[in-house]
Amino acid sequence: MNLNINSPMYYTRQFGVIDEIYRMCRNIERVVKDKTYSPVIHTVGITPIIAPQDILDAGLFREIRKCEAKYGFASVSLQIDFEEFLGTDIYEKKKLIICNILKSIKSIPKRGKMNYLEFEIDILNYCEKQGIYIE
Repeated sequence: MNLNINSPMYYTRQFGVIDEIYRMCRNIERVVKDKTYSPVIHTVGITPIIAPQDILDAGLFREIRKCEAKYGFASVSLQIDFEEFLGTDIYEKKKLIICNILKSIKSIPKRGKMNYLEFEIDILNYCEKQGIYIE
């Protein structure tokens, strides 16, 4: 599967890219590159949203879940709590991003026929090898 994990909306523009998280996301993309998790979805784009509540309340960054099975594509943008993300160390930031990735894949509509369990196992195995433990 082609997995494209984009830089978080809002956060990246305000604070820049966190190199360790960028590298982790590229590694996760490589982990799933040669795998098939759906007979109809071949590319998934994930863009986390990390923005303050007042920005979200203004409607500037909305969560989306798109599944274009006809075209083999899904796109998901889900929120991560801004204050929690700001107040954590790099280890916890990585966990928040990974949880967002898992939640994003799980949220793809049923017509996408995603094998979430297999995806989750592959991601959690990667995490364990990296010393990242997701509850």
